[in-house]
Amino acid sequence: MTVAIAEHSRSGRIAAIQRSWLRRPAVIVAVFYTAIVIALLATHEWDARFFATLGPQWQRHDPGLSKRADGSIYYAFATDPRGAAEQYPRARTARVLYPMAARVLALGSSELVPWTLVLVNVLAIVLGTEVLHRLLERRHLPSWAALAYGGWVGLGLALLHDTGEPISYLCALLGIAWLERSRPALACAAFVAALLGRETTILLIAPYLLTGPDHGAFRWWLPTVVVLAGIGWGAYLALAGVGPWVGFTLWRLPLSGFLRTRLVDLPITLLYIVIPALVLAAGAGWALRRRAADPALWGLMLNALSIFLMPGGSAAFLWHSARLSTGLVTAALLAAHLATSAPRSWRILAVLWVTSASWTIAVTVRYLYWDVVGP
Repeated sequence: MTVAIAEHSRSGRIAAIQRSWLRRPAVIVAVFYTAIVIALLATHEWDARFFATLGPQWQRHDPGLSKRADGSIYYAFATDPRGAAEQYPRARTARVLYPMAARVLALGSSELVPWTLVLVNVLAIVLGTEVLHRLLERRHLPSWAALAYGGWVGLGLALLHDTGEPISYLCALLGIAWLERSRPALACAAFVAALLGRETTILLIAPYLLTGPDHGAFRWWLPTVVVLAGIGWGAYLALAGVGPWVGFTLWRLPLSGFLRTRLVDLPITLLYIVIPALVLAAGAGWALRRRAADPALWGLMLNALSIFLMPGGSAAFLWHSARLSTGLVTAALLAAHLATSAPRSWRILAVLWVTSASWTIAVTVRYLYWDVVGP
């Protein structure tokens, strides 16, 4: 009788653990994106090049190949790094993390690269959601808010067009997590990887490098190594003469780039990006008056300012502006002080960003049922 009761209790605990895992944000996100990928592959003759905006299945939607996205560039680097480096600007060449991860996972096989590009992004979004979940728990914040990261339309669109934001921000989150767990060497490696994936991750990780936990000698060695690694990679590309340099104009009227936003994208861009950036910049600025050493608040402020200065070429399309706003979403979710001082606003924004997944679904449905992309 006692054994039967013990077995029943053990079975109950196992079932409770299983139910708990099934409700984890990362599991929900994994099911969501797996369903999207399978649906798109099944309706596009299982040609994974579609995600890189290449091949006959992409031409169904874009007959003139006028709408090929950055995924075609990442594909080129993953299949022929040397040839792609000679063809594309140095700014593209610097973002080596995503194509090289896909190339390594494909064991150098060009035939497998289209599949590994998709796999890397799905895994990166799911793992990033799990890491953020744990960081939220560490901050005693509602862990369900990690769904706002996993469901963020910028990551969804990055998956649909094979771009490098998912793995870049996964590395940034891993670096923050390892830094807070007193593993500075791992954090340093993750931060360097993030910069090699997308240079804009510096806006999220720089405050943690400069004002994060004190780990003795690593307090200053950590940012020094990360900065030197970034400079060293840029210097190597410059000395190697890889591709022409592409400049970036920093000074522009705040939010002027969004004057070029397409009308079809304008409502969702205002709702999910511009208005949250204004609210969060004001909140972060107010909070920094009392908490000037809080890296999460500085990360939030820097990412909000980057939205204000977004160039028109990026702001014109939600495909670009949403991906570039991933840092804003991530920084806002990590800002524990803002979440506790303005919990209602923080929760509203988290819920709002969760609902942005509906736009990813809408784009997916468009590809499922319409052969030609609209203007």
